[in-house]
Amino acid sequence: TGFHKFVVGKKNSVLAKLQMDTGTKISVPAVTSNSEDIGKLISFFKTKSVITGPTRTSIVSAKSRIDLIMESV
Repeated sequence: TGFHKFVVGKKNSVLAKLQMDTGTKISVPAVTSNSEDIGKLISFFKTKSVITGPTRTSIVSAKSRIDLIMESV
């Protein structure tokens, strides 16, 4: 879907940079739905993604950056 490619990036480039910058590990689900309902797709993405990191601050930072990417799409 549209927002998925912006969060993951070409060859995972955006996701890798986000993980490196925040010190987190981010597991992003593959979106296989062809649904036109962007609200459902964003909800799926937000509920199925997992962010782990050494501190709460690093996790919140990664989540905030992902939210900004998704809002800009």
